[in-house]
Amino acid sequence: MTRKKGLRPEELAEMVTRLKNIVHDLNQEVENGALLVVEGKKDTMALRGFGFTGDCFEISQGGFPQFLQLAESRRKVILLLDYDRKGRYMFARALKLMHGKGIASDSRFRDALRAVTDGELKHVEDLDKYSTE
Repeated sequence: MTRKKGLRPEELAEMVTRLKNIVHDLNQEVENGALLVVEGKKDTMALRGFGFTGDCFEISQGGFPQFLQLAESRRKVILLLDYDRKGRYMFARALKLMHGKGIASDSRFRDALRAVTDGELKHVEDLDKYSTE
């Protein structure tokens, strides 16, 4: 386990538990038909390291036209995009496209990952820094 600056081992263990709970909830959402959107393969792999078992749409691979086509066929779209400049751009663009088509989005998980890590997590792929395995 990577020791995050300023955290006692028990605090880090609690953070990891909370991150795993978020990923567990993501699994349930995807099992119930939600589309999970991440930026790329490293994001998918980092989620898998925390127990994610569902499918992710990697927007860097499929692009926005394919994203919009998939989004229109799902009951919910979960945007789990990074907090860096590129991620914020992709997030805003995805929201705009979805809004134009009347598609609801869910960014609770994106916000939750950031909150649990006290704002340290800027890239989904960095989740592996918190892994205990």
